[in-house]
Amino acid sequence: MMARSIARTLVLAVITPLVLLGASALVLWFQIARMQEDQSCAEHSQIVLRSANDAIFEILSMQTSVRGYQLTTEPAFLETVADAKPDDALETLIALVHDNPSQITRAEDFRRAFHAWNSWLGDPHDAKMPTSQEAKQREMFGRNLMVQVRS
Repeated sequence: MMARSIARTLVLAVITPLVLLGASALVLWFQIARMQEDQSCAEHSQIVLRSANDAIFEILSMQTSVRGYQLTTEPAFLETVADAKPDDALETLIALVHDNPSQITRAEDFRRAFHAWNSWLGDPHDAKMPTSQEAKQREMFGRNLMVQVRS
C-alpha cells in the first residue's frame, strides 16, 4: 500500500508539470498566432494608407500643376496633369479595401469627389486665372470641390 502511494505521488509529481507545460505551450502558440494575425492586419493597414496617400499625391499634383499653369501659362505644368494617374491609384485603393464596406464607401466617395473636381476642371488648357466675378465664383466652387476631395 505504501508502494502504491509513493508510485501515485511520483506519477502526479511528473504528470502535473508536464500537463502545465503543455498548457503553457498551447497558450503561447495561440498568442503567437494572434500576434501574427495582428501584424498582418497592421501591414495591410499600412498598405492601404500608402495607397490612399498615393492617390492624394496624384490628385494634389494635378491641382498644383493646374494652378501653376493658371499663373504662368507655361505648358510644362500641364505635363504633370497629363502624367498623373489618380484613377489607377483610386482603383488600387478600392481593391485593397474590398473586404471592409465602410472603407469601400469612403474610397468611392473619394473617387466621386475627385471625378466631380476633374469634371469641373475640364480641359486644363482652358484653365485661366479668374477675372470676372462669375469666373471667381466658378473658381471658388472648384476649390470647394477640392476640399471635398481632401476630406
